[in-house]
Amino acid sequence: VNLAELFASCKIENYRYPITVSNNSGQTGYFNIMKSENLPAIFLTVPTGNMNFVNSVKGNQEAGTAFVIDVDGKVLYNGGLKKIKGRGNASWGGGGTGKKPYNITLDDKAKLIPDAKSGKKYCLLNSAADKQDETYFANQMVLEAATKMPGNYYPVHTRMIEYYCNGDYRGLYELSEKIDIGSS
Repeated sequence: VNLAELFASCKIENYRYPITVSNNSGQTGYFNIMKSENLPAIFLTVPTGNMNFVNSVKGNQEAGTAFVIDVDGKVLYNGGLKKIKGRGNASWGGGGTGKKPYNITLDDKAKLIPDAKSGKKYCLLNSAADKQDETYFANQMVLEAATKMPGNYYPVHTRMIEYYCNGDYRGLYELSEKIDIGSS
C-alpha cells in the first residue's frame, strides 16, 4: 500500500482520511487513517518494507518515497526519497527507547519547516530518546531561543512531527534542517 497515493486520493474530513478498500473477491471495507490534529506527519516508504536494514548499521541507507502533510492537511511534499540513513553517535543507540535518529534526503527541494528555506536534506531527531526530556521540547526550545539571539550565524529551524514508515507509526520526532559545512 502506497500511503502517498492513498492520501492524494482522499478527501480530508476533520483530519481523518477515509479509505475504501476492495479485494479481488469483491468484498469492500472502510477505515480511517488518522493523524494528530495539531502536528504535521511524515510518511516514508522503503522497498524492504521496514527499517531493519537501515537500523542494523548506522551507514546503511535506503531510497523510497516520502509524503509530508502539514497540520491543516496541506501536502508539503509528495515525491521521491533519495535516501534515509542513521545519524548521531550517542543518540544512535536510541537511549533504550528504540527510537533512532535519521538523516533524510528528498529528491526535490521542499519547505517542510516554517521560517526555514526549502531544502532537500533534513534530520529526524529522536526527541526524548535519552528519557531525560519527557516533554519532547527541550531541544526545540533551545534552538528556538537561538533564533532570537543577536549575531551573525545561521540558526537551525525545527518542528515536531509524527513519523510513519511503511504504514507503521514510529513515534514523535523533531524534524530539523540538515546543516552542511560548505565553502564560503
